[in-house]
Amino acid sequence: MPLDEQILKKYPNLVFVETGTNYGVATQYAINIGFKKIISIEIDLELYKYNIKKYKDIHNVSLYLGNSSTMLYNLIKNISQPITFWLDAHKEIDDNCPLFLELDQIKLHHIKTHTILIDDRRCFEKELKNITEQEIITKLFKINRNYKIKYESSLFKDDIIVATI
Repeated sequence: MPLDEQILKKYPNLVFVETGTNYGVATQYAINIGFKKIISIEIDLELYKYNIKKYKDIHNVSLYLGNSSTMLYNLIKNISQPITFWLDAHKEIDDNCPLFLELDQIKLHHIKTHTILIDDRRCFEKELKNITEQEIITKLFKINRNYKIKYESSLFKDDIIVATI
């Protein structure tokens, strides 16, 4: 996972939402930084079980098993403040990339000033056929036309797209 704690620290909100818990690294960063509410969605049952055990005693962490492309909006619809999103843009188990559908669900939210970090920019045209960076940025501007787009580097240079106000 290319996100590191120093990058995430730059984009604080009260709520952190990630799609793709994996081994819970970003979840742990969010705990360390002090996000008040942490929501993470994982599609893989074994990774979900691993994280349920790992975070069972952390009361501000809510873990969900399922497909973020269909369940994200229901998890965020009642949140009444801006969210820091960490969206994983690589393919899921079924070879689909949920990113476009996740952005559509974020657009439905009544708040339009979320901070959105999108991982795996390097994979867009190689791994994610039919998805270009420009299409993703266009989707971000449909959420809020005033977003400023910038890039963060971790394991890979400029691999994280960041949309902020």
